[in-house]
Amino acid sequence: MRIDKYLWCIRLFKTRSLATNACKKGHVKLAEAIVKPSKELFGNEIIKVRKNQINYQIKVLDLPESRVGAKLVDLYRKDVT
Repeated sequence: MRIDKYLWCIRLFKTRSLATNACKKGHVKLAEAIVKPSKELFGNEIIKVRKNQINYQIKVLDLPESRVGAKLVDLYRKDVT
């Protein structure tokens, strides 16, 4: 799954275009490297996201099929900030 789509699916960004723009601006890192929006995610990786002057660290637990409800978000990510 693309990293921008994953960030949108777990409701970190309101729209997918906001997630894409965050990747393009360098606010999203994977293994200390800035990633492009098309970077593929597989699982058990830690993503660092800077949003609203806060640095989030998110561990990918699983990849959702599509955007999930707010109550189900914790099945797919773990906040280790």
